[in-house]
Amino acid sequence: MTALEDKYHALLIKYSSIEDSETLRKYKILKEAFSIGRKLHGHKFNLHNLSNDLDLPYTTTKRIFALSKANNLTWKKIKDKKISPFRVAYILSTRDVTYQDELIDLAIEKNLTTYDIKKLRIKDYKDIAKARLTLSVQQGFARKDSCYASFIHTLERFDNLFLIDKNQLPESKLNLLKTKLDTLKKDITKFVEKLND
Repeated sequence: MTALEDKYHALLIKYSSIEDSETLRKYKILKEAFSIGRKLHGHKFNLHNLSNDLDLPYTTTKRIFALSKANNLTWKKIKDKKISPFRVAYILSTRDVTYQDELIDLAIEKNLTTYDIKKLRIKDYKDIAKARLTLSVQQGFARKDSCYASFIHTLERFDNLFLIDKNQLPESKLNLLKTKLDTLKKDITKFVEKLND
C-alpha cells in the first residue's frame, strides 16, 4: 500500500468509528418507530413508509434497519466491541445472512472497512475461505506458521487430486483444466525461483 492508500484507509476507519454510536442509536429509534408504524397501519407499513416519514434516504433506512437481522452471536460481538454496529449493519444489508457468522468473523479478523466488504464477492461458504486466503496474502499472514500451513494444506490437496483418473473428469473440461495447470506450472516455477533467491 502507498502512503496515500494508507491515509485513505485510515480515514475510512475514522469515519466508521464516528458512525458506530450513531448507528446503534438510530437503529433503536427506527426499530421502535417501525413497530409503532406496524401497529398503526398494519402490514402495509414498510421501510419505504418509515424512510419517507423520517425524510431519510431509503438506502440509509434499510442499512441501519438491517441490524434487526443480527443473531445473538453478532449482538454479543457488538456488545463486546469486537465489531462496530456500523460495519455489521453494512454487512447485513448487503450480504446473504446465511453466512453471517463467517462474514462477521472475517470482518473482525481482517479489520475490514465497509469499502473492503463491498469488494468481497461472496456467494457461498467456499468464497469466504477464498476471501480469507486472498486477504491474508494481501495483508500478510498474522504468523509465518499460518502462511506455511496454508501452503502445505494446498499442496496436500493437489497430491490427492493428482491421483484422480482422467476418466473421472468431464471430457468437455479437459482442455480448460490443462490450460489452468500449465499456468499453475509456470507460477510454481517462478515461485521456486523466488525461494531460491
